[in-house]
Amino acid sequence: MNKLELEKELEEMVKIPGVSGYEGRIREYIRSKVIEIVDEKNVIIDAIGNLIVKVGSGERRIALIAHMDEIGLVVTKIEQDGKIAFSKIGGIQDILLPGTLWEIITEKGEINGVIGITPPHLAIEEAQKIIPWHQLRIDVGANSKIEVEKMGVKVLDPIAPKKNFIKLANNLVSARSLDDRFGCIALIKTLENIINENMEFKDEIYFIWSVQEEVGLKGAKVVANQINPQITIAVDSFPCCSTLTGDVQIGNGPVIRAIDRSSISNMDLIKYTIGKAQENKIPIQIGVTGGGNDGSVCQERGSKLIAIGVPMKYSHSLVETISLNDLENLIKLLILEMGSIHEYNMV
Repeated sequence: MNKLELEKELEEMVKIPGVSGYEGRIREYIRSKVIEIVDEKNVIIDAIGNLIVKVGSGERRIALIAHMDEIGLVVTKIEQDGKIAFSKIGGIQDILLPGTLWEIITEKGEINGVIGITPPHLAIEEAQKIIPWHQLRIDVGANSKIEVEKMGVKVLDPIAPKKNFIKLANNLVSARSLDDRFGCIALIKTLENIINENMEFKDEIYFIWSVQEEVGLKGAKVVANQINPQITIAVDSFPCCSTLTGDVQIGNGPVIRAIDRSSISNMDLIKYTIGKAQENKIPIQIGVTGGGNDGSVCQERGSKLIAIGVPMKYSHSLVETISLNDLENLIKLLILEMGSIHEYNMV
C-alpha cells in the first residue's frame, strides 16, 4: 500500500462537503472510485442515498458499513442586515463555533462566511460565556438580505466548515470530517484489494457507504430493513485518549469499539478479529467509548456486530486527528477479515 497515495486520497475525500442529508457530492466522488473497481451495474444508490456494492453470493449476508456524511450547519434565515442564521446538523459543541470559517453550498457555488467573535478589546462579561448557537450568525460580508440572496444563498442550503488537511509529527494527520472519511476510504481500498486478488466468496458481501449517520443512523436503518445482514462490520472512529477510554492510544493500531452508547459488539467476533490480527502481526487495540455506530441498528434486527476503526483525538471538532499508520493497518485487517469471514462460525 502506497502511504503517500493513501494520504492524498484521504485529503481529497475530506475536503469534499457532505453534511448529513446533503451527501450528493461525496457520494459521487466515492462512486467514481468504486466504478473503477467493479462494474457500474453492480453499484446501487438506494432511496435514502446509501451507496451499496454487493460481491459474492451465498446464504449469509455480511455488511461492511462506513458513513460518508459529516456534521455541519444549514441556513434557516437571512436577516435584513445580511447576517445568516443557521441550525446545527449533528453533534457540534457551541464552544467550537465562534471564530470559525465556513462555506455555504449554494446552487451557484460556495460562498465563504465566518462566525465572528467579540474581540477582547471590546469584551467584558461576554468573554466568560459560551454563546449558544442560536444567538450566532454567519457573516458573508454582505450588508443586506437582498445582497445575500443575489449571491445565491437560500434557506436550507447546507453549510460546511472550511477545511485544512495538515500533517503532524509521527505520521498523524488532522482535519475536519476524518470521521468517517477514513472509514470510507478503508472500504474502497478493501473492495479494490479483494477484487484485484479475485477472491471467491461463500457469502454475500455488501460494501455500504451510508448517509445521515450523524443525525440518528438514518441510512443504516434502511440497510437494516432492506438487507438485514447477519454479520455487520461497522467501520467508524473511536473517540479516544481520555480517562474514559482506557489505554487506547492513537498510533498503536486499529481499535475494536467493543462498547459504546449504542451497542456492545459480539464477543465471538471480537475474538475472531483479534485472532486474525495477531496471526498476521497487525497491532490491535480494544476499548470502550461514547457515541454510536451504524451497525447498532443492524444488531437490533438480529445481526452479529463488530465495530472497528482507528483511534481519533478531538472527535467532532475542526481538528480531528488520526494516525495514517493506524489507517493502513485497519485496511490490512479488513482485507484479511473479508478474505476469511466464511470461516467464522455463526453458532
